[in-house]
Amino acid sequence: MTTLTIHADDALATAIRAAATDAGQSVSKFIQNTMGTALGLFKRRQMPDFLDVKVRISDEGYRELMSVQKDFETIDEDMWK
Repeated sequence: MTTLTIHADDALATAIRAAATDAGQSVSKFIQNTMGTALGLFKRRQMPDFLDVKVRISDEGYRELMSVQKDFETIDEDMWK
């Protein structure tokens, strides 16, 4: 693996660090994913990242999301008649 150094002003560096934190990634991993996707080297986010949604929302929000998700797993027999 190659090491690259970039020069960024304070505003850009702060924004990158904040975005990496929000994504639950290191700055290095965030930049790799962002640039790889922008350059077409990586596919857009895959479903497994979405399924790990708990790391991006609060515990209460996660519980609410999972309770609503159960509605999608229920088959309404009347709807299919």
